[in-house]
Amino acid sequence: MVKNKKYLNRIFFYLQPLIFYEVVYRFLPLLSQFIIKSLHLSLFNDSLSWLINIFLCYLCPIGIGYYIFFQKNFFEKLAIGKLIITIFLGSITIYSFYWTFNNISFSSSANQTFVNSTLSNPSNFAIQLQILKSVLLAPFLEELFFRGIIMKTYFKNSNFGLDILISSLLFGLAHSHNNFIEVIPYIAFGIGLSLTFRITKKLQYPLIIHIINNVISSRELLSLYFF
Repeated sequence: MVKNKKYLNRIFFYLQPLIFYEVVYRFLPLLSQFIIKSLHLSLFNDSLSWLINIFLCYLCPIGIGYYIFFQKNFFEKLAIGKLIITIFLGSITIYSFYWTFNNISFSSSANQTFVNSTLSNPSNFAIQLQILKSVLLAPFLEELFFRGIIMKTYFKNSNFGLDILISSLLFGLAHSHNNFIEVIPYIAFGIGLSLTFRITKKLQYPLIIHIINNVISSRELLSLYFF
């Protein structure tokens, strides 16, 4: 009985990331769209629909994931040594992302698609909510899942770096477009973020890199709507 219970607990431990992924990236977006349509709102073309989407698809899963997987083990006072490592790895990570991005032919980049969809929104407040999601909430949720949950569950601290490779590959595939070639910049970016988490043991450091990168990619929209 004890062995069976231990075995079942182990299975559930490995299934947790998959369950979290299905809830966050499939169920909650569908629930958000259902509520928005039920209220006869224009999907993502007004501020209220974006508030509903941000609450259900970002704030709720961030809170749930933080409570279940990390609780008090997420933040710490910024350590100088780890911050130096973050600056060094962050510079290489962001450079590698834009270098691979600029040297690969894309039919339509994720950033350009986001910019186009944002500029077409008739509500300025909705645009600001979109930018907030892209710059802050999306990096927080992605780091929580791809670095934190995935790397803490599968092949933790593997001598072969399988935790880094798996989390980076899944991160790239989550940002995929039309073919695998276009995933390469995001895999390169994910490797840098995963290495930072592996070395510092705290998610706040890769989160800093991720936010800076998204601020850079959204700098035109930020300057247009916030300054």
